[in-house]
Amino acid sequence: MKFADNGNGGHRSHQSELIKKLKKQIVPKEKNNKPISGVELAALLEILVNAANDGSLADVPNRWDAFVIRLQQTAIEDCLKFYEADMSVLIVDEYDNSAINLNRFDEWHNQSLLRSVELLTQLLHGLDETLTKGLHELEHKINVQFDRNRDINEKKIKLKCSQTLHELEIKSEQSIRAIALPIHTTELLGRAKEVLKSMKTEYINQISDLVDKPTIDQYLDSLSKAIKNQVSSVQLENNNAIEAYFDHRIQESVEKFQSVTISNYSRTKPRKPSLLKRILEEGNIQALDLFNNNCNKYTTESSYESKLAVLKVKLNEQIIELEKQNEKTAETYTQSESNRLLDEFKTRTGASFIPMPSNTTELESRLKLEFSKSIRDYSDLLSDFKVYQSYEQLFQTFKQYIEEVCEQRRAENVKAFTREVEIPLRTSKKIIILSHDRYSTIHSVCLLHLDEGKPKYWSMKLKSEIIDQFITDDQQLLKLIDSKGGLWSAVVGFFQWVLWLLNIG
Repeated sequence: MKFADNGNGGHRSHQSELIKKLKKQIVPKEKNNKPISGVELAALLEILVNAANDGSLADVPNRWDAFVIRLQQTAIEDCLKFYEADMSVLIVDEYDNSAINLNRFDEWHNQSLLRSVELLTQLLHGLDETLTKGLHELEHKINVQFDRNRDINEKKIKLKCSQTLHELEIKSEQSIRAIALPIHTTELLGRAKEVLKSMKTEYINQISDLVDKPTIDQYLDSLSKAIKNQVSSVQLENNNAIEAYFDHRIQESVEKFQSVTISNYSRTKPRKPSLLKRILEEGNIQALDLFNNNCNKYTTESSYESKLAVLKVKLNEQIIELEKQNEKTAETYTQSESNRLLDEFKTRTGASFIPMPSNTTELESRLKLEFSKSIRDYSDLLSDFKVYQSYEQLFQTFKQYIEEVCEQRRAENVKAFTREVEIPLRTSKKIIILSHDRYSTIHSVCLLHLDEGKPKYWSMKLKSEIIDQFITDDQQLLKLIDSKGGLWSAVVGFFQWVLWLLNIG
């Protein structure tokens, strides 16, 4: 409302009268049975003045309501922005949009909500109805935003817990995989236990501010299971590595056994069984000692005893094989030495050492002497191999060959004597052929002609052998003997048949 000025001196008196009149006649304004506050009155006066100037006083009530609504919305928006800014201090500035402890998040929210409500109360002071509605709307909007932010924060917490769990699982696996294998199982489990303890401590340090103890325990349980699975996998690899280590040491021990038992070993000359036994025992001891020294730190492993048994089996197989090889070599060597001794016997009993013909007694004495020497040489040279089955067989064969040579020397001696009496024997042959019917036996005729000269002083046994040898070598005499033998057999057979018929017998 504008007041105009007429320029005369009675202005002040008229003004004073107007003030008095207003004080008496104007009634205080109320709204909803409540006095209008200064803020409302000032706003109302502004609306009235504008309406008067615009010539639209009839729209004053509507303009007031619109003003109050606009004032309410503006205040709510300002308070909501204030709340958002206050929460941003926590979410962005302090935590850089990362996960926040829920209790701290809720506490900060409550404080921001109180400050926002207090601010709205100040902005809408005096407008009680508007303030009540504004508070309700502000709280609703803040709660909607709070629920959304809290849900996001809970997801961040879960993500943080899961990411940390995954990172520590990777870290623990790297630590466990860094352990050099093979390693004693107890030591492996001990170091794995330290890794688990360290990972749990680190997880608690990173997560304890975000979640409560029961939730932490759940994640720690998951972490423990994951690390135990990693340990089980590495333990399996370690078991394989230990077994491979055992296998390598077994091979080394077998090679050690071979180096001890095969060094300076002749493939053509066997070892004495007693010596071989000592060497095999020494090789076996050194091989087992080498294995035990190399595998001493793994003696408590579950596979140790089985691997030690494998080594013993392999060493036993090596021992059996070497014993077989030595026995075979001994058989070949014995056969070779038997042949050599037999050749020497043949030489010592040959014409170069024993002249033919020799006196039978002297020949037998010499053959017996050489026979004993050969048997003694055989025994002295090869008796160490008596433990082998082939020894006795070859020894009997050797004696048989010696006997055959002796028989051969006796026959040679008889032939030599035969050559000495060749003329008398041929004379006997002529007589036998011409007058065989007169003599009962061919032997008696030959014997008659050996009763003169040197043969006269020979023994009857020697003469009989000479005659037998002479007849054996002469085919014509053999046929004559066969013909007489056939006739005599027929006569004997006839008399046996007659006796059978007469039942005599």
